[in-house]
Amino acid sequence: MPETKYGFRLTDPQRTFGEWVGHTASGNYSFCAVIQGEKTPDTSQLHGLKTKAELSKALKDSFAYCAAALEGMTDQKALAPAGPTNTAPVWGMINLVSSDNEHYGNIVGYLRASNLVPPSTTRAQKAQKKK
Repeated sequence: MPETKYGFRLTDPQRTFGEWVGHTASGNYSFCAVIQGEKTPDTSQLHGLKTKAELSKALKDSFAYCAAALEGMTDQKALAPAGPTNTAPVWGMINLVSSDNEHYGNIVGYLRASNLVPPSTTRAQKAQKKK
């Protein structure tokens, strides 16, 4: 999505494209804190980000936080309640996957409304051409 479209919203009551990116990053921190058995980091600064560079960095950083949370995960660790909420990490993992899939679906609508091809479609088209 070009920077000029980060303020784009499909309809007035909906989030802007950029707000979806920030919201996704914030959710990643929340769900991956559960996976790590930690208190959710303060993500309040994510709500004020506006530029593509800021939001892209925030999203990449949230995925790095999640990668660290998942490193070394085993079935036993995933099912063992831990952390301040005494919640099994598997619940954070389930929520992370379902939330990110849902938000990707939202973002696809913004891309298509902006006449852009979503990354998943581009990958599928390339794979089809190889056959």
